[in-house]
Amino acid sequence: REAKLLDRLGFEIPEAALNVTLQESTFHDTVARLREMLHRYHAAVDDLKPIECQLLQRKLAELRSAIRPGFSPLNWNSLHIAAYIEDVGKRLTEFSNTLLQVRKSADNLEDTCTEIGQAVLVREEDLRDAGATEVSELHEIIERRGQQRLDDLVAKHRSVQPVLEQIEGQVAQTATRTSPLLGEYYRYWERRFHNAITRMTIASIINFQMLLNVDVMGHRVLRPPRISHGGAGMDDADVDDMDGPDGEGAVLSGAMLIPAAPGGGAEFAASLPAAMIRAPGDESAVKEVGRPPLVLMHVTHARPKLVLKPDIYNISKHIRRCMDFLCCAPKAFSRWLHGTCIEARPEAVQGMTPPDFSHYMDMKSNKQIISIMMDMDPLVLSMLTEIRDFIGRWEEFGIADGLWKERKPSSFDRMVDRGFPITYFDAKLNTYSRLADKAEDMPSMRDVGFIRTDCSDVSRAHADQARHLVKKYAAVLLKGAQRRMAALQEQWDELVGQLDERPQDLDALK
Repeated sequence: REAKLLDRLGFEIPEAALNVTLQESTFHDTVARLREMLHRYHAAVDDLKPIECQLLQRKLAELRSAIRPGFSPLNWNSLHIAAYIEDVGKRLTEFSNTLLQVRKSADNLEDTCTEIGQAVLVREEDLRDAGATEVSELHEIIERRGQQRLDDLVAKHRSVQPVLEQIEGQVAQTATRTSPLLGEYYRYWERRFHNAITRMTIASIINFQMLLNVDVMGHRVLRPPRISHGGAGMDDADVDDMDGPDGEGAVLSGAMLIPAAPGGGAEFAASLPAAMIRAPGDESAVKEVGRPPLVLMHVTHARPKLVLKPDIYNISKHIRRCMDFLCCAPKAFSRWLHGTCIEARPEAVQGMTPPDFSHYMDMKSNKQIISIMMDMDPLVLSMLTEIRDFIGRWEEFGIADGLWKERKPSSFDRMVDRGFPITYFDAKLNTYSRLADKAEDMPSMRDVGFIRTDCSDVSRAHADQARHLVKKYAAVLLKGAQRRMAALQEQWDELVGQLDERPQDLDALK
């Protein structure tokens, strides 16, 4: 612009400035093409995730190498600017195409990871039609349905390996699943899947807790978290590092988690969203979460004790097995060999237990799972204690009145001979009639948590025994009355006979 104005004023223009002025349109076109090239570069690079930068570091290095000549040695009057722009454009197209393919494959991985993280092995619909049933049947339903879902999730977890192999082909042009260029990328996705498996395990345990109605005792309710990657609920940052030291905090022993250090569920509760916690006394949450009992316990009377079927030990055993199944679900998911996406399969050595290369080994010391398990035991214990109290009232029923006192058949005959007063029998008849009515009126069914206790057989047994004693005492009373009636009749007949006699003198008449 300055050269044109100076030329109009009649000044002599230097040759170099004149050459620039003559190439004005070419210069502006070059600037526009360079700006477009830079815009494409920033559009492709600026929104890269850290893991994508690491994965495509070789492609990025090649792209930056192609751009570097634009800083030096090329300048504004170089003859190779057009070739330079064309070369960088080709590299940008190659990089964008590779990035697009990688992201499409990563979306498939993300969908699988989210599906595993949102899965719940135990669902309410599994038990909706079962009602209150035998605890062994409950255990069978939970394990069978849970295993079906677990098998589907394991198949989906294994299906990601071909997807990762495809990404390896796009980035490293190999299909070995062991490329060093993707070592960190493989570790990233293994971590993501480990966290998803952890969320699945925690949600399944909490959902099973809710199905057991652990809230009916006035304790807090834990609702299963609504998990979505990057959304509300727990995300990857909420899950403990899977590379933490084994055995730190707790170890698994059979079906129970045994804490190695003091602590309970307070830390885990504090980490949960507020919507998952109900304060004691909040009855609205009880109505929302309460569910019909799952286990039916029959109580029968076998003199002199009550018999529970199934007993509390068997109920606890099957519930522990259900919890054990949920806690050990991560054993179905194999870890990957270091720097690869190939499953680690242990080799059997004679005389030695094969090592466990599953995600369970890293998850067994997870503090959140430990907290849930530690909270579970006192809640179940509270339920069983209330059941014992309910059954205990039936065990003590009628003891003070000798309802089930051993009586020999001859004892009732001796009552007749001893001639007990009518007030004695009146008291006995009133007592046992009252006990029979009370046994029928007392609640014979009690729902405590996940257990429905049925004492209807015991109620009938007590009522039948009380009525049996009423009949026995009534029979004794009748027999005694009959004897007294017979004696009175004999005395009456004797007096009537004496009236028929004709007295011989005045003294006989008296």
